[in-house]
Amino acid sequence: MNKTIIQFQASRDAVPGGTRLNDIYEIEEQIAAGGMGEIYRGRLIETGDPVAIKMIKPELANNEAVLALFRKEASALHHLHHDSIVRYYVFTIDRTINRPYLAMEFVEGRQLQDILHHRKLSFEEVNVLRKRIAAGLQAAHDKSIIHRDISPDNIILPNEDVRQAKIIDFGIARSTKLGAATVIGDGFAGKYNYVSPEQLGMYGGEVTGRSDIYSLGLVLVEALLGKALDMSGSQAEVVLKRQAVPDLTGVDARLRPLIERMLQPKPEDRPADMNAVVEWSAGTAARPGTAYSPGAEPAAGGSKTPMIAGGLAAALAIAGGVGWFALKPAATPVSVPVASQQPAQPGSSTPNVPGGQTGVAVSKPMDARERAVRIAEYVRYYDGGACFFALPQEVSDKGARVDVLTPNDGAAQLFNADFRNVNGFDAKVTNIPVAPAQCDFVTFLQRVDAGQEDTFSMQVDAMSVAPGGRVQATLLGTGGWHAGMFALGEDGVLRNLTADTKREQDNVRFEGRVDDQDKAPVKQKLLIAVATPKPLAAASGAGQPSATFFANLAAEIERSGGKVHVAVSPIRFE
Repeated sequence: MNKTIIQFQASRDAVPGGTRLNDIYEIEEQIAAGGMGEIYRGRLIETGDPVAIKMIKPELANNEAVLALFRKEASALHHLHHDSIVRYYVFTIDRTINRPYLAMEFVEGRQLQDILHHRKLSFEEVNVLRKRIAAGLQAAHDKSIIHRDISPDNIILPNEDVRQAKIIDFGIARSTKLGAATVIGDGFAGKYNYVSPEQLGMYGGEVTGRSDIYSLGLVLVEALLGKALDMSGSQAEVVLKRQAVPDLTGVDARLRPLIERMLQPKPEDRPADMNAVVEWSAGTAARPGTAYSPGAEPAAGGSKTPMIAGGLAAALAIAGGVGWFALKPAATPVSVPVASQQPAQPGSSTPNVPGGQTGVAVSKPMDARERAVRIAEYVRYYDGGACFFALPQEVSDKGARVDVLTPNDGAAQLFNADFRNVNGFDAKVTNIPVAPAQCDFVTFLQRVDAGQEDTFSMQVDAMSVAPGGRVQATLLGTGGWHAGMFALGEDGVLRNLTADTKREQDNVRFEGRVDDQDKAPVKQKLLIAVATPKPLAAASGAGQPSATFFANLAAEIERSGGKVHVAVSPIRFE
């Protein structure tokens, strides 16, 4: 099989080969560059395993918008474990050269876009590609991550084998958690030719997993035809072309019914989820395991559409046209310890680089406040799976105190290990055990992205009381915000205790019983404080199931602007 040789000339300010990052990785060579960053081939120093290193350009290393995009990609990839998604290792900053970087699996292969410039895929290949990419996207959607930029240049085929296809570039992925908006907002993100109608604000403008279904449908059409459907043009033309299913003339009849559903303008008319795309029967399609040979039919080449964001030509494309990921999964464990970082020599504008090489551009180091903000963001957007939430209590550049709500001790331990690997020190983690019937509250926390201001906290006089005893607590720093107090039992029974609160200047004092007088007390309850700028109607509801209560409360918070602070403490009955 002939391979296309792509020549790449390293940029003048590229990090030299031999440079060590945190004494964990060593740069070998720059292999790609884009408007916002650079891609390097590197290796794990201890084992020699290859890694891909995505590095922010030096002149952008202190640009908060760019840093946020990199953090978002790291957050999106952190717990996405699927064979068709590139594996993430660590996001951190090397202080010697003052460059943030993202280390991930190195996959050697060609972009689907590059392959389609030379040939179309056979029906059997597209059928396999459909199942593999959809399965990987379902894994992302299960973690509340929407890719938003599915296109042929974000799919890598090692050895041109669709059975090994990898999804790359989650840099503009959107979390469905309220408040976790991307830097470019909740509107359009991606490439015009593959964007879904709702990404343009059509049909309500809500971007869900069905947006990725639409984009994947366009990719499958292009793979079958060997050329992209013309879905681009002026903004008016782009909108017009998404008001009906595009012309699918020439699309293999065995896949056309599914693709017609995937390309329905209204999201609710598309398949319910990616599982439905995976499980759809293609009639006489090849059964799993059927052998096929990659075709060599010529096809018209398609031009790469510009990547834009919010109507602006965006420098979101880190690298394109270069196969820079690795087929062989590196043996790098996720829990690689971050070594101590050595600062640049005082007064020097150029840091010391291994091998005596110089000339690396240096940007201003992140100060203590910026680093503390980054650590707090890492905690708040950490994805520990279902019924898991990490709530930062105190965060500085060198320390963190974090409450973790989860029924799984192992998940809390994994968070602690991941935190150390990424941030270089151990957090003080308090595990607040959660019963299955209390997971509705954790889902609420995930949805509203509950913040924790430095001035807002809850101090409980005694977290252990006798059955029937009174609990005393103070909410500090509520200011002029309205505060509600609730108790949630292990049995899922919710009590509204707001009537037992009393405002004392900027604080709110609570004193009352939290267990049920007419029932045998449970072993533990969660004492929950919710503070919002104005009273919420949902918070005054009584007698609702906890799932209904927290769903209604989250919906009202979302409608009112998403501002909320939450504090929680376990109360034990002994």
